[in-house]
Amino acid sequence: MALQPFAVFRCDGGPLIGTGHVMRCLAFADRLEDIGWQTQFAVSPETVGAVPSLASRQTETIRLDENDSPKDIGARLDRSCDLAVIDHYERDAKYETACRDWAKRVFIFDDLADRKHDCDMIADFTPGRTSDAYEGKIPEHCRKLIGANHAPLRRSFFRTRIVAPDGGASDQPRHILISPGATDPTDISSHALDAIRHAGLDVSVTIALGSAAPHKEKVDAKLSDHDAELLIDCNDMAGEISRADLVIGAGGMSAWERCCLGKPTLMAVTAANQKANAAALSEMGAIQVVEAPEDSHLFGQTISGLLSDANALRNMKNRAIELCDGLGSARLAIAATP
Repeated sequence: MALQPFAVFRCDGGPLIGTGHVMRCLAFADRLEDIGWQTQFAVSPETVGAVPSLASRQTETIRLDENDSPKDIGARLDRSCDLAVIDHYERDAKYETACRDWAKRVFIFDDLADRKHDCDMIADFTPGRTSDAYEGKIPEHCRKLIGANHAPLRRSFFRTRIVAPDGGASDQPRHILISPGATDPTDISSHALDAIRHAGLDVSVTIALGSAAPHKEKVDAKLSDHDAELLIDCNDMAGEISRADLVIGAGGMSAWERCCLGKPTLMAVTAANQKANAAALSEMGAIQVVEAPEDSHLFGQTISGLLSDANALRNMKNRAIELCDGLGSARLAIAATP
């Protein structure tokens, strides 16, 4: 009997870099498993603490030391590898070539297009990105999977989109979800709560953070000033996004989750690599960028102004839901299977 195809995922997450790389790899891995693959993750020790869901996987996670040598990964595999999936801003063609010693093919996630890769497939779902961005940066034979509909979301987002296809902004918004990424390194959550209080808004609020978020105690201390709850390591983000009238979020993978569900978003850019996403989504009318989240007066005015503009909320919802259908992980799994 032939062995199941086997993929190894190399990605990292943590308080500073967030968990988006790992979460999109997990979504891709789940879809591969749906069609018969086996998968395994190779990550830093910090990543295991930042992403609790890694611990629940059937295969043991490879915990790398600070040297992070592809040779060490290969030595710890107990079978041949059909696909190495690498999602890491600090790895390039040199690292990927070394992975070919134990992987038959190499699959890359990238949304920067700023370095050379040695890969057989590359996925980039940055809005407005074209394959020309990788001219001279990838091998000629490399298959390019470009566009927002390749964004690998967890299957729960597509299910939620189907169950509530007309979900979106109502004419009288009452509930705000603050979801600035699992780790929220710049403490957007506290800034948003301060802005809501400063504006005197009569709304209920849910804040979703991960257990590795460095400011979660500070956020928790602010809840008494609001009709608010704090969720740690929420296991139903699709449901939380779906029931919100407005989301205050960041520009990583969660941006595509909100687009899939057609949620109006105020986006705070928390990292340099999110700028391209934010600019493109803003130009398309799917989000509104928060320029100075630390300014409670300005931020509060922005939230209040958007909540009171039903047409703007409706238009934002319509633009967002057109961009991402939630089936990207399935498309990637099909493309990766020989």
